[in-house]
Amino acid sequence: MERGGFDAVIGNPPFLGGKKISGAVGSNLREWFVNILAGEAKGNADLVAYFFLRAWGLLSAQGNLGLIATNTVAQGDTREVGLDRMVADNFTITRSIQSRSWPAASVNLEYAAVWGSRKVVADQVPRVSDDIPVARISALLEPAGRIEGVPARLVGSAGISFIGCYVLGMGFVLDPDEARQWIERDPEIARSCSPI
Repeated sequence: MERGGFDAVIGNPPFLGGKKISGAVGSNLREWFVNILAGEAKGNADLVAYFFLRAWGLLSAQGNLGLIATNTVAQGDTREVGLDRMVADNFTITRSIQSRSWPAASVNLEYAAVWGSRKVVADQVPRVSDDIPVARISALLEPAGRIEGVPARLVGSAGISFIGCYVLGMGFVLDPDEARQWIERDPEIARSCSPI
């Protein structure tokens, strides 16, 4: 650290949903994450957001990082607390995987990967988003468009739409064969079901 930070940080941070952090590690550590690492940014960020912020904070001015995490790192509060803040402070994402299935049958999750740098990266340096060369990559881990910034909630949808259901566990999830049998018996079911 006497050189100003690490040249590189690589890793696979542990996953813990934002609503479970205080119960698992205590409210004091959760408050440290929010107040020190996230600059008082509140929200339901998953633990990976704080790992990203800590890794980024440990880099030298020329440092690079490569982290793999659950795909929530680029979604909602987790993105807003982590990647949005990093990108706003001149972190350049040079390569990304937005969401892919974990390559082992024993694990049922989607992962994301982020490679980037604290140093200024010249425009001619290639950037790759989901194996496709792009000009820039946003905190959503997708090619950046002409418009920059955080997506805004549609105020016109207030009171007429909601997030829907959270499937927390496999209790209400049917296997494909059972779902087909139900639909064969009653085709109306197909209109109210959605695949996961």
